[in-house]
Amino acid sequence: MGVRQNVNYAAVMRCEDISTLPSKKGVLTKAATKRLEDCDIFPTNIAYEGEDALQQYHDGIIKATTNTIHLAHNGTKFDNWLFYAHLRNNGQHPTQASFKGVGDSQVMGMMYLGHVFLDFYNHFASSLADCVKHLGLAKALDEAMIEFSEYGGPIWSDGSLYRDKAGNLGKNFFPYRANNREVDEELGYAPIEFAGPIEKLPLRFWELDDKKPEEREICIQWLAGLKGYHYNVREQLRAYCKLDTLILKKAVEVYRKQMLTLCGHDPFQCLTLPTYVFRTFYMHYYEQEKYPLFKLEADAKALARAALTGGRTDFGRVYYKCQEGETIKTADVASLYPATQYHDPLPYGRPVLHYFGCEGVADEFHQYHPDCSRAWLEEHFTGGFIWCDMLPPLPRSASLSQPFYATKMARGGS
Repeated sequence: MGVRQNVNYAAVMRCEDISTLPSKKGVLTKAATKRLEDCDIFPTNIAYEGEDALQQYHDGIIKATTNTIHLAHNGTKFDNWLFYAHLRNNGQHPTQASFKGVGDSQVMGMMYLGHVFLDFYNHFASSLADCVKHLGLAKALDEAMIEFSEYGGPIWSDGSLYRDKAGNLGKNFFPYRANNREVDEELGYAPIEFAGPIEKLPLRFWELDDKKPEEREICIQWLAGLKGYHYNVREQLRAYCKLDTLILKKAVEVYRKQMLTLCGHDPFQCLTLPTYVFRTFYMHYYEQEKYPLFKLEADAKALARAALTGGRTDFGRVYYKCQEGETIKTADVASLYPATQYHDPLPYGRPVLHYFGCEGVADEFHQYHPDCSRAWLEEHFTGGFIWCDMLPPLPRSASLSQPFYATKMARGGS
């Protein structure tokens, strides 16, 4: 499925039960176990076809089951977004959604009716074709072909399936642009209805120019070897989707087993691999007793979040020569940069909030100061975050209510 094509087919496969997998450093969480139990009513293999394939998927799986994790490969740009757009177009909305970039054109993950939708690419950044090589799936794919005979029909043993020089089954080629129900001027009919010698299907449908040089050459050789082969786009769409889903299923199972064994918790409780790594660090390596974590009050949490989010990096002066006793320091801090966390001092523990220019009831974590002098700061304030109100730089201008900020604008633009 893709943004440029119509959604004509949706293939779904259930991953194997992982509740009994060994773990060196922990056990599955109750939430993960609950999801596995609920998956018992989830069909092992199922496919939906037609213009309403997404609605069939919604009614057949989403409404019939609960607490299920749905994984797609490159779902951020395609599957997740397509289903999100389908919901939005039908007046429905996910409970939560995480978007990549500006707007809602890329959906990294979302929750809807208790279901979680994730992108496997955000955990294993490899093309689906390379997953076969990187995760050693070739043998498992051949063995799985037998299991799905009733699911896939004779198309599984079809000679059009791609195999490498060693005879290993791999990700198949498919003319993505042919997955379209609109009439094509050259063909005279919708390309999704094409059925005939494969060489009669125009090469533009195979998007050869969009492929990497090596992949492009392999696809050209594969097409040349199939000259005269009767190619039915609808049938090949079914085979392509099923094979892609089978590769993803096997990749997910291998990846999940490895992560559970090595780290002791389910990777798909996290949106991305970096989040999973961070959680693993806190579970197994963070020295809680030495650097205790506290649940912050609302004002302290707001300060911490504001301080660790973004920030300006504009310089104040093009050139400045330090005077005696002066040092120029620069810092561009992001809270999740591993190098920053390793090399630079960062705050930890329960913060002490200092309020200047006001009075209040002081305690161990709240200090009030009627005034603030530079001498006091130099003596007591060795580091931390400052949240302050900034006065306009030109007090003579009564209309100026905010400090100046550097802005880049296109010449002639607005």
